[in-house]
Amino acid sequence: MNTASATTLSPLQPRRVANPAVSELLLGWQQLAIIRPLDLALVQFCHTQTQATMTETAPNLLWGWLALASAQLAQGHLCLDLAQAIDSPASLLAPSSRYGQPITVLAQFMATQSVASVQQLLRNYPQLICNAEQITEQAQQPSTPFVLNGVRLYLQRYWRYEQQIKKFIGHCQLQDNTRMLQASADNRTVAEQQQVKATLDLLFADSQANPDWQRMACALAATSSFAVITGGPGTGKTTTVVKLLLLLQQMAGDKPLHIELAAPTGKAAARLTQSIAGAIAKLSDRADLAALPWQSVQLQAQTIHRLLGSVPGRQAFHHHQGRPLPLDVLVVDEASMVDVELMSALLQALPKHGRLILLGDKDQLASVEAGAILGELCKDALHGGYSQETAARLATLTGQIVPANYLSENPASLEQHIVMLRTSHRFAADSAIGRLATAVNAGDEKLVQQLFATINSPDSGHANDLAALAYCSPQQNSRWLNDLVLGNNPQQGLWPLFHQLQQPLATDDAQASALLQRLGQFQILCAVRQGPFGVEQINQQIEQLLRQHRLITRHEQWYAGRPVMIAQNDYSTGLMNGDIGICVSVSDGGRELLKVAFATADGVRWFLPSRLPALETVFAMTVHKSQGSEFRHAVLIVPEQVSPVLTRELLYTGITRAAAQFSLVASDLRVMYRAIQQPTERRGGLRL
Repeated sequence: MNTASATTLSPLQPRRVANPAVSELLLGWQQLAIIRPLDLALVQFCHTQTQATMTETAPNLLWGWLALASAQLAQGHLCLDLAQAIDSPASLLAPSSRYGQPITVLAQFMATQSVASVQQLLRNYPQLICNAEQITEQAQQPSTPFVLNGVRLYLQRYWRYEQQIKKFIGHCQLQDNTRMLQASADNRTVAEQQQVKATLDLLFADSQANPDWQRMACALAATSSFAVITGGPGTGKTTTVVKLLLLLQQMAGDKPLHIELAAPTGKAAARLTQSIAGAIAKLSDRADLAALPWQSVQLQAQTIHRLLGSVPGRQAFHHHQGRPLPLDVLVVDEASMVDVELMSALLQALPKHGRLILLGDKDQLASVEAGAILGELCKDALHGGYSQETAARLATLTGQIVPANYLSENPASLEQHIVMLRTSHRFAADSAIGRLATAVNAGDEKLVQQLFATINSPDSGHANDLAALAYCSPQQNSRWLNDLVLGNNPQQGLWPLFHQLQQPLATDDAQASALLQRLGQFQILCAVRQGPFGVEQINQQIEQLLRQHRLITRHEQWYAGRPVMIAQNDYSTGLMNGDIGICVSVSDGGRELLKVAFATADGVRWFLPSRLPALETVFAMTVHKSQGSEFRHAVLIVPEQVSPVLTRELLYTGITRAAAQFSLVASDLRVMYRAIQQPTERRGGLRL
């Protein structure tokens, strides 16, 4: 590639980076989508800021490695692993780019380098790269844009976020050890253990499970400053938390605990509030639990941003290390969706005595931004990894023995804070949805093929939960959409909702709540936003079908029955990213008026369409947007071609949104089978 041709590759003509050869190198990488324009701009900025302090011209290799480190954020990685990059250059690229010229170009770049030589190269430029080994606890944060930590090269702020999370976990471990030693010295240990066991025996009196992982999760979290409770759909995470909060309040005695519930999005917060209320209603019916402090768990969840107090127009929060949150216990649901920056801010805002409990499914999609905190924390959760000391403590508190296969001869301290719930109460043992989700999660392509081969067989026994499977081309979209969305059954799809909306309704919260619940009975999920099987086109086609059936009579943007999702936090209205609403025609003084009802953590709220912030129609939504939700019938649309976003975790997340029925739409099942073999990998050093 010559310099003249290279300079035409970007519409934004960047200044030369260090010399023409380097500029040509990086512009060529940008054209091949190895790096982004943003990565090129960062390297340019670094060169401009440091060229005066450099006694010699930096080699091309340096700028190449810095650009690659920045580019890893686009793949969701917190850092660039030098060893993995040299050993497998393809690991630096999105799956769709791992063939042809991009991989050839990267392989040539790596060909003459070793990990040791690259580390030495990076250490030669302290103006740009700080060596993490030289940063002490007392030292200020590094001012360089990059940090080298062993074989991992970070952008400085992401290294800082990760270190803050690790520091919090280490502080919790030290705090727990100190508390246990003090309790032992004061002879309080036995009395506290007896109180915990007695309360657990009461809360789990109706449980026959042995081992009962919900009981063990409560015991472990009640004796830790930090705990993670993970598990698949229907494993009872919410029920476990309600029992845990009751246990913690019992342990606190007459002092009321300040408990907060939070989730990453408004939709997830509303779902958590509903789940907590449902669990309370079920448990409070038990006469033997009547004396427990139920008032302490009558809670509403809110978004993490609202909890921290976002400052409009600034990347700052009202609560931080200097102004901690006024709480004793914080429960964060859907923790897999929380990115490292937000988690770091949350941990810094916790008071020193605050207890943190993270909930989530470790196998779901990670956050949209870089990092996969829950997945990394729970990497070995399936195998337990408990120490003899932890097993003995759990046996004392629960009366149950941790199975030997969940013990470790070399236990890591992190594993002593994590419990995985292993029994699904949503899916029966013979449920096809449950079996499909398990097979996809395990990467068992053969079992998935067997399930699909027998799914429509009259002898399969799965007609109720995996009854509708459509294999079609984009040209046939209108046919399957008509069958699934409208169909002939007045109890399925969107028929019930739109028939109810044919006449103007009163502005009634109970009626709106019922409509929103009905809206949640059926949902189409897409892997991608654009294309014939993408969210945008599917939403347009559904609107066209509804108009053809005269279920939509208006031709304007707003009409009765339009489901919408807020696309950004808006503090003037109090609506948060992910809040779901439905447009309704209401009677107002003898005239019809369109209003939008939202289900938020605070209940139903009404708005005129003109007052709403950025939003989108969600007859169909992306699987990412569906996290934290549950639908009676979920339809997953697999695109025609392999896509970087189409991964094992995305399929698993889409399948497990269905509570009673799951439908698949695909033009080529081979695309799905390819996705099953494509697990998400996000590099970071949280566990190191």
